[in-house]
Amino acid sequence: MPISAAGLEQAVQDQWQLTLARIDEWLHGSLFSLNWWVLLALFLINFFLWIKLADKRRLNEMALYTALIIIWVIVMDELGEEASLWYYTADIIPLFPPITAIDITCLPLLYMLIYQYTKRWPSFLIATAVMSVAFCFVFEPMFVWIGIYKMLAWKSWYGLPLYFFIGVASRFIMRRVFALSDKAQAAKG
Repeated sequence: MPISAAGLEQAVQDQWQLTLARIDEWLHGSLFSLNWWVLLALFLINFFLWIKLADKRRLNEMALYTALIIIWVIVMDELGEEASLWYYTADIIPLFPPITAIDITCLPLLYMLIYQYTKRWPSFLIATAVMSVAFCFVFEPMFVWIGIYKMLAWKSWYGLPLYFFIGVASRFIMRRVFALSDKAQAAKG
C-alpha cells in the first residue's frame, strides 16, 4: 500500500511530537540527575583517556579503527532500541538516541586499546572475548542496577557474540584497508 502525502505528513508530525516528548522528559527528568552526571563523567574520562592512550605514531590507524567501532556500536544500539529490546533512562543529550557516553567513548576506547596492544590474531581474539564477557556480565548489569539501562526483550548474554563480532570485523576491515594501502604504495614505487 503506497504512502500518501497525508500519511507521510502525519508520520512527520508524530516524529516531531516524539522528539518534543523526549526533550521534555530529558529536561525534567534526566538533565542534571545523578545518572546524567555519571554518563557525562564517563564520556569525558574516556574521551581524554582515548586522547592520552592512543598510539600517536599510528594515530590515523587508531582513529579509523575507533570510527569503525563507533559506527558498528551506534548501528547495533539504534537497532536494539528501535526494536524495543532495551531503552535508556538517561543520556547526555536528548536528540541522539543511542547512549552517547558508552557508544562514542567507553566501548571504542576498550576496543582501541585491544587493537593497539595486540599484534597477533590469537591475542586479539582472547582479549576481545574477555572484553565481551566483561561488558555483558559486569558493565551491562551495573548499568541496569544503577538505572541507566533497562532491558525489555534482551538478556545480557545475547550481546556476547555481537561485542565479539564488532571487534573482529573491525580488525579484519582494518587489515584489508591497510593491505590495500600498502599494495597501492608499493605500486607507486
